[in-house]
Amino acid sequence: MPDALLTMFTEQGYAASKIRQEFNVPAILIEPNSIINKKEIDDYFYNLAYKTYHNLDRVIAVSPAFRDHLNEKFNIKSIYNPVLPSLELFFYKERENSEIFKIVSTGRISKLKGFRELILAFSEAFKDKKASLEIFGGGPDEAYLKDLIAKENMGDKIFLRGMQNRETIAKAYESSDLFVLLSHSETFGLVYLEALASGLPIIATRCSGPEHLVTDENGILVDLFDHDKTVEALNYMYENYKKYDKRKISEDTKNNFSKKKITDDLVEIMKEAVKDYA
Repeated sequence: MPDALLTMFTEQGYAASKIRQEFNVPAILIEPNSIINKKEIDDYFYNLAYKTYHNLDRVIAVSPAFRDHLNEKFNIKSIYNPVLPSLELFFYKERENSEIFKIVSTGRISKLKGFRELILAFSEAFKDKKASLEIFGGGPDEAYLKDLIAKENMGDKIFLRGMQNRETIAKAYESSDLFVLLSHSETFGLVYLEALASGLPIIATRCSGPEHLVTDENGILVDLFDHDKTVEALNYMYENYKKYDKRKISEDTKNNFSKKKITDDLVEIMKEAVKDYA
């Protein structure tokens, strides 16, 4: 038998909890499940999560806000440690300035990722300015977004790039000035972290995931569905994006979310769990 079990997501955590009970081995769950990150959780998933969390040695949430949500909803004492990202591809590289203010966004093209709100805010902020918006990703909301772009007469400024590999997205980040994602709910927000690793300032929503990533030095947080504040944030970035230290944004991200740091922290958590069985 292993010294400890480490798994991710609720369903796998439930299986680990059963192994723990049968073989008396510590079990640890890293929980990034967005289905759990709701005010009203489906009864099936709530019951599954409750049984799972209360029969594990450690539950690790992937953001501080998500940790607080789990503790309140399930009466547990989860801890925070981020997921282990691979950011090397996105680390800052020198780039040439462009006459066009370039915004990039990445995510599954669904209503919950806030692309509808982004297109409307972009259309208002940049109707008469030299700016572009590239959106990477695929999903069920693509047809709606195409119609919305046409309705807003933004076909020469907003571009749906579809599903692309990480290398293509990293290249797009290199030539961009700002990353924006107005997601309705995030447990962590890896795409925000990749953008920061690239040195891009970001605009994000207060949706449980990105709050611990965004500071005054690297971006702006706006409330969900606050169209006016989003337009205001976009205009502010248009005027001030050059004031952000892209190299420092990238270095801070590298230092705080390096593989070594996250791995070392996770190993300590596992060692503590094993000690409880000594």
